[in-house]
This record gives sequence, C-alpha cells and structure tokens, in this order.
Amino acid sequence: MTIKINSSGWSKWIFLFILIEICILSFLLFKDFIFKKSLQIQFAGENSNWIFKYPGLDNQFGSEDDVIIYKVEDLHLPEKTKVSMVLTSYDKLYCLKIPELEQTEVAVPNMEFKLSFDTRKRKQLSLIAGDMCGPDQSSLNRAIIIEDEEKYEKWLRTKSE
Repeated sequence: MTIKINSSGWSKWIFLFILIEICILSFLLFKDFIFKKSLQIQFAGENSNWIFKYPGLDNQFGSEDDVIIYKVEDLHLPEKTKVSMVLTSYDKLYCLKIPELEQTEVAVPNMEFKLSFDTRKRKQLSLIAGDMCGPDQSSLNRAIIIEDEEKYEKWLRTKSE
C-alpha cells in the first residue's frame, strides 16, 4: 500500500522559503569566519583636509610602523576585511559619506564616531565630504581603493618608509 501526498504548489514555496532562511542565517552566523581580518583606521579632519592613520603591518597603533598620511591621497584598504574608521576633528565639523555603501558619519572636535563596513571584493568607492564641511568641501573628496592583500601591504610598506 502506497500513500500519495498531494504536492500542491504552496509546499514548494514553503520549502524554498525555509531554504533561503537557512542560507541567510548561516551567512549571519559565519560571516566572521569569512572576514577573519579586521582593520581600524583613524580619521581626523583638520584645515579642510583628512588625516589618515594606519596601524602599519603589525596592525597595532602606537608602534614604529604606523603610517600617517597628511597630504591629499586616496584611502587604500585590503579586501575581505572588517574595516572600522574612527572619526574625529581638530578644528570644525566634518561630514563623511560613502554613497556606494549608503554610509554617512560626522567628525566633531574632541569626540569620536565610528563607521564600519566589510570590504568584500576589489573595487573603488567614493569618499565624499558633506555640505557641512563648508565651501571648500571638494578638497576633502577621495577614492577608497579596495585591493588584494598583497597590493595593500606593498602600498603600506612604501608609505612607512
């Protein structure tokens, strides 16, 4: 004796929904294993310019290989990394936007604000100053270059020399 189950269309949709939910939950639980590396960069606004401070190849601030960039230059980041930007200002209010990631944050004197995101793959993003930065805000615009680990380390070495 065999039992036939009437497989109507809705049961297939329920199965598909459950499968999608399992995939989403798996990603949320295991994304820390995908992005094993983390990088913190200190950002400061001063005299209508950004100052970037990288921790160097040892990934520790306060050591001899810290890299501080004062001049107009793009921000370089390694791919597949959790990035945390710590923003502050030394003179006035600044606003930082990364439109491709729909992220915005402010830099305020004597206060720190964080902006975090994951660099999944190699690409170029925009780092744009907001309107509150004043009439010379375009001088604050930069590119964020997400590159493979080897190129990033090479770039960091050239800056620390």
